[in-house]
Amino acid sequence: MKRVSKQLYVYAILDAPVACEDLTGVTHESLSLVDGPDCWLAIGWIATPVPAPDAASLRAQDGLVRTLATRAEALLPLRFGTSFENETALQMRLAHFTAARIRNALARVRGREQMTLRAFQTPQPGSEAAPAATATGPGTSYLTQRAAALATELSPLLQPLREALADVIHDELLDTAHRPPLIGSAYHLIARGDADRYRVVMSTCPLPPGVTLHATGPSPAYAFARDALS
Repeated sequence: MKRVSKQLYVYAILDAPVACEDLTGVTHESLSLVDGPDCWLAIGWIATPVPAPDAASLRAQDGLVRTLATRAEALLPLRFGTSFENETALQMRLAHFTAARIRNALARVRGREQMTLRAFQTPQPGSEAAPAATATGPGTSYLTQRAAALATELSPLLQPLREALADVIHDELLDTAHRPPLIGSAYHLIARGDADRYRVVMSTCPLPPGVTLHATGPSPAYAFARDALS
């Protein structure tokens, strides 16, 4: 009988043990906890190879992480596909991070969740010069969107929102990569339960002509886990 090779798949880092015996991972494997430097890790043993990051697998992992987040005060979700040959390999990887670094990363997200905000720029009627207005095809529209997005800076654009939500936004990461019509993305840490207020204030935030904001969340603090553990 052929022996099935398995890998240790890690879903999240937690600040304390939580119940997980009733949960299963992306391949329907049982979950358990192993301890790390001042933390716990939610893991499962999966048959190799690691599942492809298709829509179903990504949804399954996100759903699992969200459930764990309801049971933990602080949780750092790991990237899809984070796996190790065995527990020794996992502990060797963890040795790259001091206990203080992991404690600080967990303290940063304790009792909080993430809102993701994307800013878009669309051309306004009459904003193109007369010769461009007579041009046809998708190229003209793309170039107009690109010029507008590149001319708009994300950080000052979000300053009114920061001021209005000074007691709600506890931390911020910015992705200012311009991919017109996307101006950029902001990741905000808010206290659990503050998402409705965040959305209301965002919807009334003053914006330049042609700029729109789109918020998603709340979610586990994916961006802040990457920031802390990269």
